[in-house]
Amino acid sequence: MRLNSLRYFSTVTTPLILYFAVFTFVLLTGSIARAEDDLPRPREEIDEIYRRVSPSVAAIEAWTENGGGGTGFIIDDRGHIETNAHVIDQAETIAVEFLDGALVTAELVGSDPHSDIAILKVDIPDNRLTSISFGDSDYLVVGQTVLAIGDRFGQDWTLTSGIVSALHRTIDGLAGFSVGGVIQTDVAINPGDSGGPLVNMDGELVGVRPGRGSRRAPH
Repeated sequence: MRLNSLRYFSTVTTPLILYFAVFTFVLLTGSIARAEDDLPRPREEIDEIYRRVSPSVAAIEAWTENGGGGTGFIIDDRGHIETNAHVIDQAETIAVEFLDGALVTAELVGSDPHSDIAILKVDIPDNRLTSISFGDSDYLVVGQTVLAIGDRFGQDWTLTSGIVSALHRTIDGLAGFSVGGVIQTDVAINPGDSGGPLVNMDGELVGVRPGRGSRRAPH
């Protein structure tokens, strides 16, 4: 994967570079755009993408002073999960729930508030983990169909859809750090979506959802 959209990660700490090199803030990474993305998609195809990707999505509950939670997604077979940093900020305990109902605690590997990205790790057999597939930001185009999957802890997973509305936006990150190369979409954000994946019509990761309170370019 070419990583030209990640040039703003100048403050990431060394232990996290390996992970932050392939994961992005808000709606940053792209996907391989194919001609058929411009054509109407049957409902059955969207259903199939949801069935294929949803096992890679996890609900996250963070026990903090003000409460917290959001969505994350599995990035490898070693139990690493990506989410938004603000979802688990100052959490004393973090729990992760998977689509099959498995509920486990997670440890924080590291986080970067400037990019609002955090990496968690759960101790669960690799045969019960379904990692998400990745797209390629070099081939992203305006008008491409995208889907978002999220979950509010203790409730069913949600699915929304839309298109890529614009490219190369600049926003203020949660820590006041300017983030460039942001992708704007019109995909609706549901409660609990923060930190969840945005995927293309091949079921590949094309971005990370922001929270409702994030300081970002408007949809």
